[in-house]
Amino acid sequence: MKNIVILIGPSGAGKSMIANILKEKYSATEFISTTTRSSRDGEIDGVSYYFKTEEEFDEMLEKKELIEDSIYAGNHYGLTKTAVFDTLEKSDLCVAVLDKEGAFAVKRLFTDYSDVTVSFIFVHAKISTLYLRMVNRGDSVEKIAERLQNIIDNREFLQGSFCDYTLFNEDLTETMQLLDHFMQIILKKLID
Repeated sequence: MKNIVILIGPSGAGKSMIANILKEKYSATEFISTTTRSSRDGEIDGVSYYFKTEEEFDEMLEKKELIEDSIYAGNHYGLTKTAVFDTLEKSDLCVAVLDKEGAFAVKRLFTDYSDVTVSFIFVHAKISTLYLRMVNRGDSVEKIAERLQNIIDNREFLQGSFCDYTLFNEDLTETMQLLDHFMQIILKKLID
């Protein structure tokens, strides 16, 4: 049995941090998404994301290489079929950071697979925490304003209603305890 854990939530909620914890503590393998946004300090092409130009991304869309694609804060994001199936071939536990539409696209892809389960974890925090995290990671004032407006306009705080689990990521100790609890349930699905 294979399991895909999809992390969903607003910018600054800590989805990438949670994905890294799942990789380190639970040996999950991350699906690497493709984006047209510029890399942040420390991000590596082919590890953090596949960074593409608008033209390259459009070509991938034309060739139907993407399971899902979206535009967030003016940048294109997408997950390729190759990235998903190659990663699943190597790992029983996979993690992805996606938006709601991307999460459902992955779930639809595996509807008829009895040996693959897909779980959604909604990661969120207070708006003031989201703001501070974006500042601390070096986002520009314009990008922060745009991302915060997207959170409000798209009602991203309500996305937890369709998720299997909700992780309020304010206190690291509490976050870890709850994440461990969720993973016990998810990993039990792998065994059963």
